[in-house]
Amino acid sequence: MKLIERNKGIKERIYISKDELELIESQLSLEAHIQRYAFVRQYAHGIVLDCACGCGYGTYMLSKNPDVKLVVGIDRSEKAIEYAESNYFTAKSYFVHCNEIKEFTSKNNIDQLISLETIEHLKNPIDLVDMAVKNNIEQLIISFPTKKSSHYNKFHYHDFSYNDIEELIGRFYNIKDFFEYKREVGFIFAQKNIKKEN
Repeated sequence: MKLIERNKGIKERIYISKDELELIESQLSLEAHIQRYAFVRQYAHGIVLDCACGCGYGTYMLSKNPDVKLVVGIDRSEKAIEYAESNYFTAKSYFVHCNEIKEFTSKNNIDQLISLETIEHLKNPIDLVDMAVKNNIEQLIISFPTKKSSHYNKFHYHDFSYNDIEELIGRFYNIKDFFEYKREVGFIFAQKNIKKEN
């Protein structure tokens, strides 16, 4: 508020402290992530697995779609899951702590896996695909940075192109749609391969 008041009117230059700049940049990043959940929410349905749900706000957002019966949020951070359970647990959303994605086995028949900005954080991205196959999940919605990010984000192990993702999931899933959001994040919509019996 002080920042807005100070910069009211037409100015030739904007003076802003480093702390204020960092705060605004952090807020923009959070808003962008919320917008991505809002975008994929319209495609969510049935029983959904929100993989790497963090503190749970995205899981809760997905659960607000009337076509969704239940959303299970999983994350390897016990602290994040505790926060999610305290703040976002509802009749349609609950949370599970899971040290490794590949360890997760659901008690439910999951229709859809939604995983936003996760795959680049995994040392072994194939673990995400293997877990989806193990749980017999029919549909995937995966997002990833389409520009190189591993050189400035210490939590990113990989940089992916569309072809990289297609190669990673192609043995088990067919990509049905691809969207690029603001030329920086790609969304892959994939359906499980159906093998024809001879």
